[in-house]
Amino acid sequence: VSVVPLGSASRLNGAETTVSRLTAYPSELTLRGDDDTPQLLITGRTADRDIDLTADAVYSSANPAVVRVEADGRVLPKADGS
Repeated sequence: VSVVPLGSASRLNGAETTVSRLTAYPSELTLRGDDDTPQLLITGRTADRDIDLTADAVYSSANPAVVRVEADGRVLPKADGS
């Protein structure tokens, strides 16, 4: 999983908030079977706390023939591969 920041600000309670660091959990995935559909969690560090940015993130796959990532961060296997 790669986290690629598209900007340094996020909206939190309607106000723009500067995010200094992004983290994805899990940072690596190995899918085992068709029913293995892990949920990604994206957090960002503000000046005083970590915030959940999972719903605000935009997801994509480096190999969409093998895996798809839903808009909510759910990872869905499509075929064998890497």
